[in-house]
Amino acid sequence: MKLREWQEKAFPLWWIKKRGIIKVVTGGGKTFFAIHCIKKYLEAYPEKLILIVVPSIALLDQWYESLSQEYSNKDIALNGGGEQVNKLTKICIS
Repeated sequence: MKLREWQEKAFPLWWIKKRGIIKVVTGGGKTFFAIHCIKKYLEAYPEKLILIVVPSIALLDQWYESLSQEYSNKDIALNGGGEQVNKLTKICIS
């Protein structure tokens, strides 16, 4: 998928400090944008690890499904919803 116009504009701003707050309506592409940021970050810093903290099991599942399209299951660990992290992986969703 291609980035939306707001995402194209937001990415260089996010990249400066590697953090930020995105305020967009439901379905506006926040998760897609975040995965794009993660992908670019890990390309630039392959030795780094990513921790994604979510407030609900539903979002944990949503993040897992979305990340599974870009990364193999061995690169993603879940901590919550009955799952526990047993080893370090590239990305952990908690």
